[in-house]
Amino acid sequence: MLTLEEKLEHYKKYQKEYKKNPKVKEHLKEYFKKYYLENKEKLKEYQKKYVQSPKGKETKKKSRKKYSKSPKGKKSQKKWRKSPKGKSIDYANNIKQKYNLEIDDYNRMFNEQNGCCIICGVHQSKLTKRLSIDHNHKTGKIRGLLCHKCNIGLGVFEDSIEILQKAIEYLKKEATNGRRF
Repeated sequence: MLTLEEKLEHYKKYQKEYKKNPKVKEHLKEYFKKYYLENKEKLKEYQKKYVQSPKGKETKKKSRKKYSKSPKGKKSQKKWRKSPKGKSIDYANNIKQKYNLEIDDYNRMFNEQNGCCIICGVHQSKLTKRLSIDHNHKTGKIRGLLCHKCNIGLGVFEDSIEILQKAIEYLKKEATNGRRF
């Protein structure tokens, strides 16, 4: 009678041939099912140790990478990224990488501003996009949350107080004098 290890070695050696034979395949399926049920805890412990080992981590990493490049993996990732949970996790990772800002800090700022743009006061619920993170491009310091229009406006004026002041003066002058031409 062969031991379990000998049976496994034999199976590994002739695996391709076994996979072709439906009777053998069914027999092995039953055998491994029975073995699993009898040794469930032992196998779980072994798997836990293996996954935490350097070799196990590397295998898992390779497996994920291979799956993510497959058509099925790409389709699955696309579907997940469109899900509410996927979007929020992607956004959290994005702001962490881009601004070194945790999602909890973003939420705190959002609550402090009552969910409104800090410049124009429009509430998030009235916008099609979420509030943007405004930051100083020279220092990287985060200043607050702005609606898309206000964020673009500051960008167009290059965050220059002088240019913005001239724009304000121009608008005031035009408001009182009417048309120039």
